[in-house]
Amino acid sequence: CIITSISFDHTEILGDTLAKIAAEKAGIIKSDTPLIYCANEADVCNVVESAAISANIPYLGVRRDNCKLICLKDEKITFLFSNTYKKTSVSDIAELSYQLTINSPALYQMENAAIAYLAARYLCGQSFIQKEDSICFWSAITSVSEANDNILKKALEHSYWAGRMEQIYTYVYLDGAHNADGICMLLDSLRLIAKNQKILLLFTAVKEKDTNLMIREICESGLFCQYYLTSISGPRAIKPDALKEKFCHFTNLPIKTFSSLKEAFYQGLETAKQQNFIFLITGSLYLVGSIKELI
Repeated sequence: CIITSISFDHTEILGDTLAKIAAEKAGIIKSDTPLIYCANEADVCNVVESAAISANIPYLGVRRDNCKLICLKDEKITFLFSNTYKKTSVSDIAELSYQLTINSPALYQMENAAIAYLAARYLCGQSFIQKEDSICFWSAITSVSEANDNILKKALEHSYWAGRMEQIYTYVYLDGAHNADGICMLLDSLRLIAKNQKILLLFTAVKEKDTNLMIREICESGLFCQYYLTSISGPRAIKPDALKEKFCHFTNLPIKTFSSLKEAFYQGLETAKQQNFIFLITGSLYLVGSIKELI
């Protein structure tokens, strides 16, 4: 079982605290199946680990600070994943350390990649074990041959995730971040990419999201020089003028609104080209899908 990063999203269904959301996500945990999960939030860890202990299964947490950036080159990140874990309730320790490369400039993909890689190592190695317990779990992860490990690392390096820091043209990026936590992680990656280059943002979102918090994070980041606001089609869309009102609470920078997403996109491309800006499009997976249709 794999549980990736948990943040405030779909709260009307899953609950209004991280612990409540984690309890829903932990519903996938079952006996005789080990768990690998994202361990960034203490409230999430408490819930998920309690569920794993109740199911009497081994579990392994991956934190953001387990992943150390080595370099970003040619839109690929190379990083070191390392940590030590207790194999059992006693002091037997497993030390894990792997250098990995991902086909993305997004820092937040490091922990996703580490989780996927560890799960793949377990699946490759489980043919060497007879039954599932903590010791066998670690044996499966650590017994992968060098040849198989090279295959896993090559597959990871060539994996492609559409709509997450996806470069569609030179200095033009699509990212489907659609909540405050996703926006914050996106901004961290953008700082790494942009350095001192100015950034034009095309943004929209859907009504259910906490757009005030998303917009505040965007504006207070200091990364952007202009904002283009538009709308997706359908009943969940927020009108551009309503978004502009929210942006004006947090910024005095230039804001343009567009009733036509197509017009916003192509004018953004032209402005970015003329001014040598980075052009970022984010706020909604629906927005990403609509842009993918346009191109």
